[in-house]
Amino acid sequence: MECRVGCAACCIAASISTPIPGMPDGKPSGIRCVQLTEDNRCRLFGQPERPAVCVRLKPEQAMCGDNAEQALQWLYTLEVATRPSPTHGIHFRSGDMQLGSIELPDDFLTRLRALHGERAARWLVELPRRLRSLAERWDLELGGPLSPPSYSLVLGATRSGGLQVVLKLIVPGRHLRNELICLQAYAGHGIPDLLAHDEREGAILLERILPGSDLRPLPEAEAIGALTALMGRLHRAQLPATGLPTVADWGQGFDRHRTRLSRDQDPLPQDLLDHAELTFDRLTGSMQGSVLLHGDLHHMNVMASEAHGWQAIDPQGVIGEPAYELGAFLRNPMPGLLAQSSLGSLLENRVQALAEATGYARQRIAGWGFAQAMLSAIWSLEDEGKGWQGAVHVARLLRPLVS
Repeated sequence: MECRVGCAACCIAASISTPIPGMPDGKPSGIRCVQLTEDNRCRLFGQPERPAVCVRLKPEQAMCGDNAEQALQWLYTLEVATRPSPTHGIHFRSGDMQLGSIELPDDFLTRLRALHGERAARWLVELPRRLRSLAERWDLELGGPLSPPSYSLVLGATRSGGLQVVLKLIVPGRHLRNELICLQAYAGHGIPDLLAHDEREGAILLERILPGSDLRPLPEAEAIGALTALMGRLHRAQLPATGLPTVADWGQGFDRHRTRLSRDQDPLPQDLLDHAELTFDRLTGSMQGSVLLHGDLHHMNVMASEAHGWQAIDPQGVIGEPAYELGAFLRNPMPGLLAQSSLGSLLENRVQALAEATGYARQRIAGWGFAQAMLSAIWSLEDEGKGWQGAVHVARLLRPLVS
């Protein structure tokens, strides 16, 4: 079997522990190799500098599947199966809700500590008691996690009568408060119904979206149609009186980053960072009209409901112009987007299609996408100290579209 031209799945999904030119510490899984060209070809192919592990890895049907997406999925599965992945378990007494234990990855704990400090440790200690209490109060039979925990713990559950629901647990603070403000403002329009909440316990009970498939399997045109139609529903919500940040508030992440890291310490490309900050400020200063934005409306946060059509999950809550909402969609889905051949052309076509679907100016869509990609890289550095490379790669490809 020969390698598929433009696939590059092994150059993205696989981790490499030996040095690569431009990546002296090797490459983590899910990070695009810096030696990949825009059309997913290896600059080092046939060269003595190419790592030995790359030379030895040969294509075969079991690994490569029928396309790049299948190859990525297989390689990610192999990475997870072979990686030493320390976890911390939340254990329950025998018979407690039939859960036994919930394994919490160290990456999840790292994010919580970065965001919430010592409050995160106290929250975790209290988690078993909290789950028992909420299950009793809200008449829940709890199941396991619906997805790997990122910034919250999301469990499936069933209420008496068979209603399937979602219990979401977040460390109490502004993130929880902002999500509750959004859920109440949207009032079930384009978003699951809020059935109950307890801000002190950091708990939200939501109607479960079924079947719950997201936008990733859809062709690009269908995904854009579903996204923009959902945006139209969400953006009709009344603006909350107080409590939510503005787009300008989010833009302070650039200043915060400059204060935290000097230019010689900063791993982010300074030319991109400078241009992104200027672009963000220019667009913020010229916004016309503000709506309640979801703030993170990408492929994985839009799910199919048999009863209600497409619905959004995990609203962040920010006030700004509607075009801002498209930035998260432009740089997703990660990491699968990075495996696309001719990614620059895909992004250019995506900007054009979004402009046609919404009527927003093409340059504003591209500008927000570019600036937000760099802001996303900043947030990744702040929260985890890693995982920023994909967003920077997208920003670099979007930059030529920005005036």
